[in-house]
Amino acid sequence: AELINLGVNAGIGMKMSDTLDVGVALTITYAMLEAGLTGSGTQKHDLGFRGTIGARKHMGPTTIGVYYQGELEHQYDNLHVTSMAGSAASITTTQLASQTSNQNTITCNGDGTNNAVCRQDLEVQQPWNIGLGIAHNLDANTMVMLDFTHKKWSDAKFFNEFYDDQNVVSIGIQKTMGNLKLRAG
Repeated sequence: AELINLGVNAGIGMKMSDTLDVGVALTITYAMLEAGLTGSGTQKHDLGFRGTIGARKHMGPTTIGVYYQGELEHQYDNLHVTSMAGSAASITTTQLASQTSNQNTITCNGDGTNNAVCRQDLEVQQPWNIGLGIAHNLDANTMVMLDFTHKKWSDAKFFNEFYDDQNVVSIGIQKTMGNLKLRAG
């Protein structure tokens, strides 16, 4: 299986006052999913959209920024999952549902003779994110930065099976020497 996302971002910012900036952005993605876990598969394509909104406040030598980024969703209809070796499945989805308490049972759209091909609709989401960043100028040439991002994987369809919610902390420093800026983090 392979999932590829190619995205393009377009954004605009506006200076609301001497100390406050706001911005919005739109991300458009083209995604390709190739799936098929038993020797045969198919490739599906989809377009997805996500928005981001943020603000930045300057307070003397310190700048604070916040943002919210919505989820990114792709839907792949009638994805060829398996050919079931050319024969009907040994257990039907109705039988499977009756033998498990899991409400997320496999449902095949059905195709071919005796439903010998399993095709499924699949929804894949990247999580919504919220972030906070702080940058502080220690002097005219040295800045330290701290960022916190929360990624809500538990709300992201498909990936919620593989990832737990994440809290990401990033730190960095920037040293300016004339026209040269050195960064580490």
